[in-house]
Amino acid sequence: MPDRQVGLQRGLIRCLVPRREFPFLSPAWAAVIVYTTQVNIAIIVGNGPSVDALPVEFWLTAWQRNVLLIGTNRALALTATANLEHDVLVMRDRYTQLWLKQELGAKYHTELWKPNRAYKVGSASSRTAHCNEYVAMTDSWQHDVEYDRNRELLIGQNDSVVLMATNWAWLVGIRSIGLVGVDYYGGHASMIDPYNASTRGVGGALANNMDSIERQFGTAVKEMTRSGGEIVNLSPATQLRSVPKMHWKSFLG
Repeated sequence: MPDRQVGLQRGLIRCLVPRREFPFLSPAWAAVIVYTTQVNIAIIVGNGPSVDALPVEFWLTAWQRNVLLIGTNRALALTATANLEHDVLVMRDRYTQLWLKQELGAKYHTELWKPNRAYKVGSASSRTAHCNEYVAMTDSWQHDVEYDRNRELLIGQNDSVVLMATNWAWLVGIRSIGLVGVDYYGGHASMIDPYNASTRGVGGALANNMDSIERQFGTAVKEMTRSGGEIVNLSPATQLRSVPKMHWKSFLG
């Protein structure tokens, strides 16, 4: 796959040209300037097994359509996405929690996460991962850009890094979101060596809290839809009921 061009022409957050021109703006607000004129569609990659079921054609079509690629948590270690160039990476918890063997989390953070050129978003409550921006959580889904007293972007409280990425994407101007690897069944997507040698960390327990997960995703669907947006699940055989399903070819047109 050809290297993705770095520049405003492709609407990449990592360029942050407005940030350099207007240093008083937060990264999130600078991103709004970029995206509202460049990109309004994104793919958010969860860590579920359906990531492995998507054909190469899917990733190539997304790249050709200038779709924003947002990876979450272990995205850089997934077999299917390890060699893709992500535009944004989002981590909700501590990197030491991604695998039961904490040394693998540290290795991932040092060797894959930190050197990656993507724009990185993390949680203000942990601040362990190296990020360009930390966001703070508040009670409900956030429609508009607002900040807490520490001047950190507010997003809705959630139990899933995919929801964290979804609300953040909305706030930077994305209005059409397709989810992949959001399955809540069947374990985890395959990972590259050595990350495939250890069971994932505490995040894997989320599937045991499905009532709360369904409510939170349902809220995201409701809030985005009533504001003219769209969120669909492109994950084959997902068990998540609250997000409408769609075939990836229909979503990417």
